[in-house]
Amino acid sequence: MDLKEDMSAMEVRLIMKKKGWQSNDRLTNMGWGKDENGNLRYGYSIWFERWDWHGVRGNKVCIHNHTSNLTKINKITYLAAIKCLRAWEDFTNSVPTQMADGNLEEDIIQTPFFLKSKRKGKLNPKELATMHDQLMQRND
Repeated sequence: MDLKEDMSAMEVRLIMKKKGWQSNDRLTNMGWGKDENGNLRYGYSIWFERWDWHGVRGNKVCIHNHTSNLTKINKITYLAAIKCLRAWEDFTNSVPTQMADGNLEEDIIQTPFFLKSKRKGKLNPKELATMHDQLMQRND
């Protein structure tokens, strides 16, 4: 079944589950501030996650969306799901990470592990330690 913009958030989440994505949501007033009358503002957040990226088990890929307009829950859930499906198509040779502005970029930490694991199968602990050391040196 394909995603449709007029689906409920739960319908979208169920379709995404069938496509390998787990989801979590939260409705809270924590961190959303107050409205113009001084009342606590509520916000909604949706996260889609998966631990398998194109056949390679690694750290989770997490794509999320948030709104303080509670009438937009279905829309932001749909938009987050579409972003997940596009990431799956666009990042076949790397692992995406979501930036603070919502855009997706290649995850510079996970991608080397992903590529090596994709080529050879599972990484052994010595290879992991070597790759970790190389990454740490690049960041110095």
